[in-house]
This record gives sequence, structure tokens and C-alpha cells, in this order.
Amino acid sequence: MNTAAVRLTLDLLALFGAGAYVFGQIGWRRAATPVSIRLAALMLLLMALVAMRIAHTTMSFAWIVRIEEAVAAFLPLFALVLAEGMMRRHAPGAVKLLVAFGSTAVAVGALLRPLEAQASFALVLGVYLIGALLAVCIVLAARRRTSLSLGENSAISAFFCGVVFALPFGATDFLAVMQVIPTGVGSLALLVFLFFASHVTVEGSGGLAAISEFFWAVIASAVTYGALGFVSGWPASADGIQLAAIILALLLAFRIVQYVREHRKARARQTLWQAFARAPVNNLEMFLDTILSAEEFEKAQLLQGQVLADYDHDRLRRLFADTPVISAGDVRQQSASELQQLDVIFDQHEATHAVLVRKTPLALLLVNMPRVGAGVDAEVQLAVLAKLATQIAPPHA
Repeated sequence: MNTAAVRLTLDLLALFGAGAYVFGQIGWRRAATPVSIRLAALMLLLMALVAMRIAHTTMSFAWIVRIEEAVAAFLPLFALVLAEGMMRRHAPGAVKLLVAFGSTAVAVGALLRPLEAQASFALVLGVYLIGALLAVCIVLAARRRTSLSLGENSAISAFFCGVVFALPFGATDFLAVMQVIPTGVGSLALLVFLFFASHVTVEGSGGLAAISEFFWAVIASAVTYGALGFVSGWPASADGIQLAAIILALLLAFRIVQYVREHRKARARQTLWQAFARAPVNNLEMFLDTILSAEEFEKAQLLQGQVLADYDHDRLRRLFADTPVISAGDVRQQSASELQQLDVIFDQHEATHAVLVRKTPLALLLVNMPRVGAGVDAEVQLAVLAKLATQIAPPHA
């Protein structure tokens, strides 16, 4: 197996996963926070590092390696800045000085080292990166958990586990340069870290849950590797490592993209809650106008007045006595005559839910479920809408 081609493939997958994550964060974050800015800075630094690896692989310019090493030297500094933002306090002064001066010294050394000293300098860079990143992890582990929220502790826990699990993969590149092992799979380190970051971004759970998901990805890649080996024959040791690395990288990259898509859907569901926050609660018409302006309700229809003239209003009101939201599925599972006219309304307006927004005079909001929330919280959103609307509506016309 061509080692250069394998390295390029891993680098491209890492750049793809990082780009998807950063694009998802930028595209769906309404207002940047100090932590999000620091995380984006770290991600951009990692993407720049991978881009230089790709340039070195494809163009073989010796000076690119020096710049790549200089950029890599600042990873602990960016990680420490992010860690301070997540903990909302400064790291110990000794750690800050060590990382700041250490990164600068190693970066200068990378730019000034002789070309023939690449292998020996790889040892220096590798030891510094692993030691400094472990120091950042120790700072995170020693944090005062009681001073942070559950969400902050979960994010820090996932960040800690992401760094710890990524370090062994990153170390393989330095070992390969020193010819201790036949090949390095350093780009997997970025994908592993992104996997943990994406998990906590979407799920909100901490490091233990992310570790469980990561092990499932490892098991899936092992099963895939085993199936390929059984069908096409087992590759040699070095080729086997590279094939396993590519399979794991593919699974992690696509899982990161899936996390990003889930995050986008979750953020899209927030637009309705934002409409609830903006809507005035002293006038029903203004309240409904604001709510219906939300993207989720672009196909919703408000039925009142002459549109409901042919229906028995008292019978419709009785249907909503126990619940302000009725689904078409619930109606069609029952055969009671009381539900027949509501079933007709659902068919005529191609709706999945009816919401009682006013009892007298009767007003119903017909909604198509896929456009409301697009998730499990859709009926909760409709119930909140009905509760607010019936409280705003006057008892009589």
C-alpha cells in the first residue's frame, strides 16, 4: 500500500471533518461567545496544520515541513486558551509560562533547525506536544467542578477525553519520522478530537458517553476490517495498519458530519422558541402573527369565522376539553362520531395537528407536523402555543 497515498487520504478526511464542524458552528451560531471563538481558533489552527501536511505530501517542498512543525508547536497554547475559557478562570501561572515560552521556543527551533535534523527534532517536538497537552489535561482534571454548570463540566470532560484519546494517534507521526514504526496515522488524532467535540456539541453529554460512542466506532471499523480481510485476504502488517486507519477515519468523518447535521436541525428547531420569546402576550392577533411568521409555520392555516361556519362549534370545543392539541393519527384511530368533522378538517387542509387557539369565537390552527420542530419536541411546542393563545384570547368576541 502506498504510504504517501494513505497519508494524503487521512489528511483529506481530517480536513473534511474539521471543515464540516467549523462550517456548522459558524453557519448556525447566532452570536459568538468567547468559548466558541477560542474553539474556532483552535480548529482553524488544526485545519491549517493538516492543509500544510497535504501541501507537503503533494508538492514535496522541504521548507513546508519547518512551517508545519512551527504551527504544531502552538497547539498546546491554543488548547490552553480554550481550556481557560471553558473553566472561566486562568490556568496556574507556571503552566501558562511553560506553554507560552515553550511553544515559542519550539516554533523558532523548527524554523531554524538544519534540514538533516528533522528526525531528531521530531523527538523534541513530540515530547513537548505530548507533555504540554497532558499538562493542559491535568489543569482541566483539577478544575473546581462545583463552580461550573453541568453543561460546562460535560463539555470540559469531553474535551479532556478527546485530547487524551487523540494523543496516541498523533504520536505515531513522530515515531514514524524517527523510524520507530513503519507508518504514522497522525491525522486520526484530529478526527478523534473532532468526534468528541461534535458529540458534546450535539448530545450535551460528557466524556463517558463520548467514549462509549467512540468504542462503537472502533468496533464497527474492526468488523469492517475483518470482513474485508476475510473476503480479499489479510494484508501485511504495515498495510493492515494503514487500511484499519482509513476505515476508522471514514467512520469518524461521516459520524462528525452526521453530528453537524443533527446540530443544524436542533438549531433550526430553536427559531420557533425565539418567535415565542418575541411574541406580544397582550393581543392574540399580534401574538399569532409573530408565531406564524416563524419558518416552521409557513404552511400553517388559521381557521376561524366563515371558514368554520359549516361545523358544529360546540362539538369541536368538547374535543379539546382534555387537550389543546389533537393529532390526525389520534383521530383516525378512533371511530367516534364526535371526531368525524375534525377528521374532515384534517383531510381538507392536509394537516397533521389541530391546535385550539381560541374557544369563543372558535379558532383552530391547522399545522403540518414535519414543518414544526422536525423533532420530538414538536408536540411540546404546539402545547405551549395553545396554552399561551388561550390565555391571551378574550373569553368572548
